[in-house]
Amino acid sequence: MKFLNYTWATWFGSGFCPLAPGTAGSMAAIPFVWWFASAGHIPLLMFALFTFFTGVYVSGYIMKDQNAQDPQIVVIDEVCGMAISLLLIPSAEFAKFDMKSFFIILASFSSFRLFDIWKPWPASYFDGKMHNAWGMMLDDVAAGIYSMIATFALYRLYDMIF
Repeated sequence: MKFLNYTWATWFGSGFCPLAPGTAGSMAAIPFVWWFASAGHIPLLMFALFTFFTGVYVSGYIMKDQNAQDPQIVVIDEVCGMAISLLLIPSAEFAKFDMKSFFIILASFSSFRLFDIWKPWPASYFDGKMHNAWGMMLDDVAAGIYSMIATFALYRLYDMIF
């Protein structure tokens, strides 16, 4: 069971990246998030919810196992946030790989990382005041929601420019 908890919490080992494990986890999430996004809003939302609730469990497990408040190896929260960031984009945009879909993924990834690092309220509240698995996951949910809005705005801007 320990192996499965670590595998899921580290998103198949990407959280063990020695430099910027959160960024590595976000990058490792892209193929999965892309696939669920191409399947539609409901599958993507279900994936986000699944990673959230299982993430709460495995994050709590790792926190206890490592006796740490925010183990850097845990990146399942980044996977959840990345999924949330694409919820407003039409699934048809992910049925093909072209410049527009690449731009959307780049905008999603970049804005999510920005908000995850910056932690505007309420992400800062969850990160600073809730020192448990719920807080660990909720700060990335907040960053994912901010990123969802930014990604949608950039997606619409792309349509206006090109």
